[in-house]
Amino acid sequence: MSVGKADAWQREWKRVVAFETLCTEIGPAPHPSHFLDVCAVTFTSGTTGPSKGVTITQGQAISTALTFSFLVGLGADDTIYTPLPLFHGMATRMGMLPTMLHGGRLVLARRFSGTRFWSEVIEADATVAHAIFSIPNVLMRQPPGPQDRAHRVTRMFNAHYTEAFMQRFGVKLVEAFGISEVGLFIASPYAEQVAGSAGRPHPDWEVAIVDSDGFEVDDGESGEIVCRPRRPGIMMRGYLGQAERTVEATRDLWYHTGDIGHLDAQGYYWFLDRAKERIRRRGENISSMEIENVVRVHPDVADVAAVAHPAREGEDDIRMLVVPQPGARLDAAVLHAWIQPRLPRYMVPRYLEIVPSLPYTATNKVEKSGIM
Repeated sequence: MSVGKADAWQREWKRVVAFETLCTEIGPAPHPSHFLDVCAVTFTSGTTGPSKGVTITQGQAISTALTFSFLVGLGADDTIYTPLPLFHGMATRMGMLPTMLHGGRLVLARRFSGTRFWSEVIEADATVAHAIFSIPNVLMRQPPGPQDRAHRVTRMFNAHYTEAFMQRFGVKLVEAFGISEVGLFIASPYAEQVAGSAGRPHPDWEVAIVDSDGFEVDDGESGEIVCRPRRPGIMMRGYLGQAERTVEATRDLWYHTGDIGHLDAQGYYWFLDRAKERIRRRGENISSMEIENVVRVHPDVADVAAVAHPAREGEDDIRMLVVPQPGARLDAAVLHAWIQPRLPRYMVPRYLEIVPSLPYTATNKVEKSGIM
């Protein structure tokens, strides 16, 4: 396994040790590792509240790595490029661990850069690339150039199915649904994907859509996505030092994800929004993500966040914060007029603010708890 450029690392760190040497120096483990043993604590993104420490078992880590490998068809001749940090599950359980299981190479970028992404991918000679849902939007905003097709990447995980992106860059966007607490549990290989859907349940998981009282809803109706494992040891042991939150999240023998979605008649699950980010306006449930995806198309918009704003009688209005592209001069009234014909009337924001920046978590997600 190759990790980045050894010569560059040697200039900053005292010592670089080959993986084989590291195994030799450490020697045999003092006791065999069990699949129920906790191997890591991963902290949730904290976009809607304080982060929680998720105790990841050996079984969960391996299960996630194998699912990722199946989805992208990972082999010993592949090189994974990741611009994500090693405390992120993508870089570890869907990057480092699959590489150790199958062979191949993993190349770690220091950080994500929209301007350097494809040049670093080319230099790494990568065949698989990691993404979070915001990365394709950033890459699409870069000026077209020869690097768009000069790379060897054929699969990018995990990002929404976007035909324009795939046509421009010549890659397959592979989408799945998972969270730190349980790993990947809704996922379909590329050939079985439906545009916009997260996929079908993994055979190791039961999945359902339930209402606020925990009852399953009919196909097509939205509700909370819940799941439970069919095999032992493939989900978290609990939240570190937070027993009450563990009990609350695993009530009624289901793990409650806090995410809203629906199931279609063909058995595909569709993610709509985080429950805490969902907006209720004029009797309609509104997905903040749907609004944000429309506004991000504007060429002068760098990023956007739609949040609920208190209204009368317990309902919400929509407040939107927009960050302009560097050098762009956005006018709130002009942007609001641009938005109106592109969204249903009940989804058009009542409040629109142009702001210099938004708060982000360590995994580059908008920290909405800081602006709600």
